[in-house]
Amino acid sequence: LAFMDQAGAYTRCALLKDQSAVGGFASDAVLTPQGGITALAKNDDQANRDNEFTLIRFDEKGEQIWRRAYALGALTCRASLLDLNPDGSHTVWGMGKMAELDSSGFVFRLDVDQEGKPLALDARRCPGSTVVRYLGGRPYVHYPWGPKWWAAPFEALPEMEVKLQ
Repeated sequence: LAFMDQAGAYTRCALLKDQSAVGGFASDAVLTPQGGITALAKNDDQANRDNEFTLIRFDEKGEQIWRRAYALGALTCRASLLDLNPDGSHTVWGMGKMAELDSSGFVFRLDVDQEGKPLALDARRCPGSTVVRYLGGRPYVHYPWGPKWWAAPFEALPEMEVKLQ
């Protein structure tokens, strides 16, 4: 992430590290009204925990303001979309599995406050699906398999319990 001054001259850069994405970004990032950025990242410690992801917030100068790691009580999870809400909080959308069976899949929404502290976690049963930007830029659950592909609002799927660890 390169930061430029008002004249367009390079001032500094910030590296958003993610082992699975070129250039350091995970699957999504949002600009903040103050000129900073909040980005999804995979945890960069050496432990291989497939049920974790990280949010990193930078100010307008590229200085890291906070970094928060989240773990779900599941076999796997992957955060895929990030929204900035009008009050400055964020919503993280993603998917995961409770067990190795395909039928244990779910999608989730995690709301965090302006400092990244968890507010609410909501999970819906949905094997083999992903969360995508779809109609009107709103996140939808997309099922891309089999003879019938579909997209549906998150709220239309059956609820299930998944906890933060």
